Amino acid sequence: ILTAEFLDYNEIEPILEEKINASLEALRSDPSVIHDLSLFEGSLTDFRLLDEGGSPLADSDMQFEGTRPQIILPYPVGTNVDDAKLRVYYFNEHRGTWGTWERQADEDTDFDYESGLSMLTVSHLSVYAVLGHAVSGQTEITEVINYPNPFSGSTEIIFTLGKFPDYITIKVYSLAGRMIMTDYVTPYYEGYNKYTWDGTDGNGDEVANGIYFYRIEAVYGSQTISSIGKMVKIK
Repeated sequence: ILTAEFLDYNEIEPILEEKINASLEALRSDPSVIHDLSLFEGSLTDFRLLDEGGSPLADSDMQFEGTRPQIILPYPVGTNVDDAKLRVYYFNEHRGTWGTWERQADEDTDFDYESGLSMLTVSHLSVYAVLGHAVSGQTEITEVINYPNPFSGSTEIIFTLGKFPDYITIKVYSLAGRMIMTDYVTPYYEGYNKYTWDGTDGNGDEVANGIYFYRIEAVYGSQTISSIGKMVKIK
């Protein structure tokens, strides 16, 4: 579960807080979601997310997009949650239950590939829980992109693995199809991954400006799956 609980402990009465916590436990018990990644503590003016060890989780925040609150969630490598399957719940104070806020993915969600932050815009100030459903568990490579693109120095090749493989390689090819670099991705994770290419070939020499293709290969025993992307190097 990727959880951000917007509980303002300066304003919520103890009885209401007890209802929230009890109902949130029931929400978390859904077998289709995975373990907690983060827990909330504080107030809307002193916001922070804590990891399971109680340490502050970097980059978590709450801000406003116009007049609408925006939940900022860190999405580090190894996060075994499908960003496209984040679900936002709000607490109904009158019923003491959680309702689902059906976000409009294109309108209300933004993923910053450079910083690895997921930004969810919600409708109003309330008590929220953000739950993330696990990646597929299938032998697949999805959500492949490189950022920035075009790039002048280095670029991050970003991808999601549905299942933990034996090993992963990144191969870079010229427009003519000549392989100019190959490397093992390490460490790698089931879920969200990043690999930095510094724009050099296998000898460590900077490559020329132009169009390049990268091929991500994940090996599962005797099976190899791959995904290809295109990037542009400029000065």
